[in-house]
Order: sequence, then structure tokens, then C-alpha cells
Amino acid sequence: MAYRELTMIDVKEVLRRWQAGQRVRQIARESGVDRKTVRRYIDSAQVQGIGSDTPLSDVLVHVVAQSVQSRAAVAPSEQREQLSKHREQIKRWLEADKPLRLTKVHELLSRRGVQTSYATLRRFVIDELGWRKRPVTVRVVDPPPARKRRSTSAAWARSSSATRASGVRCGRCS
Repeated sequence: MAYRELTMIDVKEVLRRWQAGQRVRQIARESGVDRKTVRRYIDSAQVQGIGSDTPLSDVLVHVVAQSVQSRAAVAPSEQREQLSKHREQIKRWLEADKPLRLTKVHELLSRRGVQTSYATLRRFVIDELGWRKRPVTVRVVDPPPARKRRSTSAAWARSSSATRASGVRCGRCS
């Protein structure tokens, strides 16, 4: 199943059903949330001291949701730490008057003893240096251009009289 972050309304509904005495499986089935997720929210509510008689305020629901949905920051990998040490050099190579291609940067780094994959290097320069980031565009509010209206009678008048007499009309005129 794909990851889906629950909204405050979803969390409040799960907790409301739990306070009403529904079982975990029933809550999961009727709310469309996985059983393990329902269990995590219920466990978090119990840790927060929320019982079946506690009124659910937005603040309490927010505290429960944050305790379940917040994740600890992932520690950077060894490869990423090596790239961080060479951050300024990579930046100079990519922002020079004649910037180097990323494959060349990868090759130069490997010559310097930095063992990293190309994909890691690419993710690093995109995340840390904003490499190949497109400039922000600003929409200009302009009215749409005016369109010329052509009447079919004008097209009929432009066609030759010989064509009209024969009864044949060109595709452009019809």
C-alpha cells in the first residue's frame, strides 16, 4: 500500500471511533486506514493520556498526529559525507564560466579518492547546490489576444465566379 499522510480530520475520526468503543479492525475497515496505522494513533493517544471520556480538541488531535507522523532525520550516508567535504570544489566546477559536466565531476572526484556512485553525486548536487534548478517564472496577467472573426459570406465572395457557377466549392471556402 502506498504511503498516505492522514489529515487532521482522518486522525480525529479514528480517535472518535476508538472512544466510541469500536475495534481496531472495524475502524480500519470503515475509515480506509491500515490496521497498524490505527493502532499507532490509538497507542499515541493512550501515551498522551487521552481516554474514552476525554473530549477531543484540535490541540490534542494535533499532538497525537505529530507524535505519529514526525520522523527522525535520517543520518547522511558515508558517501554523502565525503561529498560534503568537497562541496566547494564541486560548486566551483559546476558554476564556472565553462561548467563541467556532472560525469566529468564524478570522474575527477574518483581520481581524488571519493568513492561514490553517480546517482548519489547527482542527488547531492540537486539537493545541496540547486543544480539545474529552473528559474522561478512569474505569470503576467494579460487579457487573451483578440481574435479576428471571419464570416463565411466573405469567403464565398472571394471565391471565383467560375467556381461558383460550376457548383464546386473549395474546402477553404466551406
